[in-house]
Amino acid sequence: MTKRTGGCACGSIRYEVNGEPELIHNCHCKGCQRLTGSAFKMGSYWSENSVRILQGDMTTYTRTADSGRTVQSQFCNVCGTTVVTMAEAQPGRVGLSVGTFDDTT
Repeated sequence: MTKRTGGCACGSIRYEVNGEPELIHNCHCKGCQRLTGSAFKMGSYWSENSVRILQGDMTTYTRTADSGRTVQSQFCNVCGTTVVTMAEAQPGRVGLSVGTFDDTT
């Protein structure tokens, strides 16, 4: 089983995930554009049982997506990196921002 690690820009948040992602996507909604300051957010969704937050505290920002469903973005209290996304549209899954993996290849 493949183990991957990652974290925020300042290193305060660290996580590990085992296995393979269930979904990888680019979201172009206005909320994700504003969250990232880019044209899209690249995310990956994993079984909630495979993700472990190893250290650090995050703040949760809850918003309503274009679909009307709830999306929670969790970001580092120190550097502001969005690390985790919990989406009502993805029950049983945890979203990890692709750019936060230690190995992004």
